[in-house]
Amino acid sequence: MLDDQKHADDICLNQIESLSKQISDLINCGNYDQVKDLDNTRLDLIKNFKDKNNKNFQSIIYKISEKNKDDIDQIES
Repeated sequence: MLDDQKHADDICLNQIESLSKQISDLINCGNYDQVKDLDNTRLDLIKNFKDKNNKNFQSIIYKISEKNKDDIDQIES
């Protein structure tokens, strides 16, 4: 059971990372139309992630947060 949960979390983590890259690419291209839907999907995955104490999860979420700040700065300038 624990292995199944770890595998599910790994898949979820990969999806979160992939969505974040897609969002960043869309922002860099100035295509903001799809960002909201992708971001909502990403946030749902983050909420459903079970092992939030996982260091890899925390690291990826931190990187996403930093990238979001950069993207916001880019949009605002």
